[in-house]
Amino acid sequence: MSDLAELTLTDPIFFGPTFEAVPGLAFDFEDVHYVQAEGDATQYAFFLWATGCETGAFEAALTDDATVDSWAQLVEFDDRALYRVWTHELSESEAPLVYPLSRRHDVTVLDTHRDASGFHLRIRAPTREALKAFQSALTARGATVEISRITADDQSGSGACPLTEKQSEALALAYEQGYFATPKEVTLSELAAEFGTTRQTLSHHVRSAVETLVARNVEPSASTSVTEEFA
Repeated sequence: MSDLAELTLTDPIFFGPTFEAVPGLAFDFEDVHYVQAEGDATQYAFFLWATGCETGAFEAALTDDATVDSWAQLVEFDDRALYRVWTHELSESEAPLVYPLSRRHDVTVLDTHRDASGFHLRIRAPTREALKAFQSALTARGATVEISRITADDQSGSGACPLTEKQSEALALAYEQGYFATPKEVTLSELAAEFGTTRQTLSHHVRSAVETLVARNVEPSASTSVTEEFA
């Protein structure tokens, strides 16, 4: 039986200056790669969706961010855009706290989200001991780790809820308040105010919840463009 955990790194080493400059910004990470540079240095490439700010302000902040080496916009929609961001080179002792530490402890990263309050993860650890070892490794690298939820995942089938607590609460609120009605009875901004968070963070919770439920219950051929409602 594995453990599912939700945790936050409140002082992640990347993008701090960017979030200070654009506090309403939010990232959804689509992918991450790391490559060996000269010596023992490592450079990381993040593929991330940025929401919550004007494109110009975000790109100016990225350009001025000392933790960023280069960036490129890949795709843009009305209120979000996909970027490839390369970090500056890091020595082994400076290497990011999540990648590749998660691999070293057999931890699977299920979902990642970054906002001004920190780097939020949903992970699966094969055992409670592996989860504790992963947390200890993060702390040893200087991270401040807050674990908000741990649940057992016995893989017994459809009875286990695949959503995080925040995703479940956000989706329930959106349904109860008529966000899915036609026409809508409430806006994302109004829901966010009631939920006590930003519009961008609530949008992330709802979109991620819908994507998770679609992936779990709908054939791939039938799921195209379902999440455009929350773009």
